[in-house]
Amino acid sequence: GPSSGGTSVTLSGTDFASGATVSIGGASATNVSVGSFVQITATTPALAAGAAYDVVVANTVSAEGSFFAADAAINVALETLSVTDGLTGLFNHKHLMQTLHTEVARAQRHKHPLSILMIDMDHFKQYNDRFGHQQGDKLLADVAALFKRTTRSIDYVARYGGDEFLMLLHEVASSDAMLLADRVRSAVAAATFGPDDHKVTVSIGVASYPEHGETAEAVIASADAGLYKAKRSGRNEIVLASGDGARAQR
Repeated sequence: GPSSGGTSVTLSGTDFASGATVSIGGASATNVSVGSFVQITATTPALAAGAAYDVVVANTVSAEGSFFAADAAINVALETLSVTDGLTGLFNHKHLMQTLHTEVARAQRHKHPLSILMIDMDHFKQYNDRFGHQQGDKLLADVAALFKRTTRSIDYVARYGGDEFLMLLHEVASSDAMLLADRVRSAVAAATFGPDDHKVTVSIGVASYPEHGETAEAVIASADAGLYKAKRSGRNEIVLASGDGARAQR
């Protein structure tokens, strides 16, 4: 996920009077002189690359200024923010779809398999109702961290949306994907979460390219169908998509 250390922004302060205080996103620089260049570390705002932002200026003849995020290092940080889910630190849905299309095209060129795991939290609404939305958010973040610890460093983990996650497994066929899915399911079931060491489970749908689809959308649809069957089969299960029905594993 993005660093919490902040993003340094340099402002050209030609209209700043002596003794001015300049702030952006809760960070500030004080005792600014006329014509100075001001460096501020903004720790919280998710700044959009290339956009202009108001800068609050106090104790000066100018009520506000503006800056342009053009520094290369800043743009790298902003790019990280743009592809990251703010709650879990995983990649977000937009980056997921871009990556999946790229990886399916690469798998087609090199004739390699790839697999995806579509993962959904079981009874997440009940958890929210019992412990509150803040604890629900913490659960999603904690489970996301567990996913990262459970998978290989080359695997890709993203938040698909809500309480759904997706894992993209490079050069992994369906049989090995089922093994990893069971490792993920078992790790979640063995862990405890929340204020009273609550137990939670996940359901997982597994699909592979080219076995269950030859496009990114087709593979996702197959995995989603497997996930739906896992939910209907009683949850805390893994279902592998197939052309003649789905096979469940628990």
